[in-house]
Amino acid sequence: MTHRELQGKMIIKEEIVADLGLRARVGVFLLLTLVWHMPGLA
Repeated sequence: MTHRELQGKMIIKEEIVADLGLRARVGVFLLLTLVWHMPGLA
């Protein structure tokens, strides 16, 4: 594996991690919003 290929894999991995992090934040935000609007669940 060349250095360039390794770099490409690292970049792809970072993008996947960033995407998962963003989805996790959005999911938590939606969950908190849902709980906030439904006092019966809290």
